[in-house]
Amino acid sequence: MPVDSYTRKDGSTRWLARVNHKYERHVKKGFATEEEAWEYYWRKKREMMVGDPGAKPSDITMAEMAERWIEFKRPRVKYSTLSDYKNQLDLRILPKFGKRKVNTITPMEIQKYLDSLPSPRLANKTRFVFGSIYKLAIRWRLAQMDPTRAVAGFKIEKKEARVLNMDELRKILYHLDDRWATQIILSVATGMRAGEANALTWGDVAPTFIVVNKSFRQGRLDSPKTFKSKRQVAISPAIWEMLKRHKEAQGNPPDNALVFPKENGGYLESWHVYTQLNRAAEKAGVGKVRVHDLRHTYTTWMVEGRRDLKLIQDQLGHADISTTMDIYTHVMEGTRKEYREWFDTHIAPNLLRGILSDELLPEEEQGKIVPLHKKRK
Repeated sequence: MPVDSYTRKDGSTRWLARVNHKYERHVKKGFATEEEAWEYYWRKKREMMVGDPGAKPSDITMAEMAERWIEFKRPRVKYSTLSDYKNQLDLRILPKFGKRKVNTITPMEIQKYLDSLPSPRLANKTRFVFGSIYKLAIRWRLAQMDPTRAVAGFKIEKKEARVLNMDELRKILYHLDDRWATQIILSVATGMRAGEANALTWGDVAPTFIVVNKSFRQGRLDSPKTFKSKRQVAISPAIWEMLKRHKEAQGNPPDNALVFPKENGGYLESWHVYTQLNRAAEKAGVGKVRVHDLRHTYTTWMVEGRRDLKLIQDQLGHADISTTMDIYTHVMEGTRKEYREWFDTHIAPNLLRGILSDELLPEEEQGKIVPLHKKRK
């Protein structure tokens, strides 16, 4: 309960208020009455949500607050995420609001600016950065309120992931040389992200699995997306033989050499893979293909092949199995239909007949499915 009573050592009763909001937890004791505790609870709850209207106004500008926010975020998010935040600030927020004091920016101004941006997705990302800055400013008592709470976001239609069929993949592979075909096949045979494949070294590759413990994105070697230190991605004997041939074609390089390097031996970026994939897809006449579509294709095959969801989660490197299930719900619908038909054919008749034994049924109803609501006689 947010408000509760407790007994002190002298035997008297007092009341306390527990106030929680996202990352903040606050407990205040010593209230003489329940009404006082509830009054404090609602006042503190509002302060946590929108800031303290009675706080002393700060002269800090948005540019100064953004700089403090970036330093606060630096040890708490990945490098690629921090780079994205900086881009949002440098390209959009600071040119428009950098010299303004954080306590003078109104919800209407922010809403009008977001409405002027070229895409809903961009507007939502900008709104998120704005809101995160204000939440920290309120937490540090540098802002009185969060104007973004009165700003409406934009609804974005989620694009369906493209799943390639075997014929489309064969056409694409036909237009790739052996080196690029090997990388595309590995991606669609393991579900690895492009940055993870680009960071692979030969020391990570074993006959039955690949160790994924790093990723190369935005010019930087980093840990995998889900912060998991490493995972083992199972590979089949055929994929192992393919990788061995690829290594021999490279002249059997040492373990610290990249599996898929650039011509100068450096790291590939995701756009390098995207360019090669789409050139081949265009020649094959199969339309535009994203590198991430290879990952969706692999997962769809796994789900349709009735592979264990825990195995799929481990292969993909999802931190939570709910992520795996949420993303690929469209694949599961066909599986659910088959399950319903199988259950009604093989399980339901025996299960429901077991509720009442044949001895308790009239002769004409023996061997039939018994409704759950039917009462014993």
